[in-house]
Amino acid sequence: MNLYGRSFNSLSGGEKQKVALTRCLVQNAKLLLLDEPTAALDSENKKMVKDILLSLSVTEIPTIIVVTHDKELSLMNGWQQLNLDLLGDANE
Repeated sequence: MNLYGRSFNSLSGGEKQKVALTRCLVQNAKLLLLDEPTAALDSENKKMVKDILLSLSVTEIPTIIVVTHDKELSLMNGWQQLNLDLLGDANE
């Protein structure tokens, strides 16, 4: 996918998600804070983002904090979880 030369406002939600993630990678981030990183993506791109995040968590970025409603993303192997219920009570 070539997005070069397109304005950010002309991108779809999924394209914006990918650009934001790529920007973090280029900046050599040591911590990622992601809010619903798969929310605007189709199933193919969700899988791609999940694979990238899993790879990064093992090889490049030691801490990735994700806020998500995507149960598949939250259950990725090796990830620790903190779940909040509607009342805000925390459980692990």
